[in-house]
Amino acid sequence: MKRARQSVLLVLLVAGVLVPGAVAAQAASLGGVAGSQLGADGVVIASCTTAGVSVSYTNTYSAVQARFNTTSVAFSGLGAGCDGATLTVTLADGSGGVLASGSAVVEFGSANVAYGQADSRRVQHVAVVVAM
Repeated sequence: MKRARQSVLLVLLVAGVLVPGAVAAQAASLGGVAGSQLGADGVVIASCTTAGVSVSYTNTYSAVQARFNTTSVAFSGLGAGCDGATLTVTLADGSGGVLASGSAVVEFGSANVAYGQADSRRVQHVAVVVAM
């Protein structure tokens, strides 16, 4: 009986060491999030489409500003599962500063998000969120 208790205690002790280590290893694998930092990371949770999505940008020239501006982003091929969802697009510069942001409702697998005028030369990052 004493040996059985010792074996159970040994198993519990090993589990008490291994389980927290495994949890810490999973948290460390989030990429953008480190243990002592506040942060976030992007992860794909679910998709309303499995097809390839086409993206096109509309850039127009402003003679007054002497530059091209990104004025809209069009998405197609989203699939019927995305219809009715709100698609939000944010254009950002190299440091993550928001240049423009807009939203549109997906209809017939397509959405066109229009902006004011985001300087095309400064657009380096695009973030897209589809909310059902």
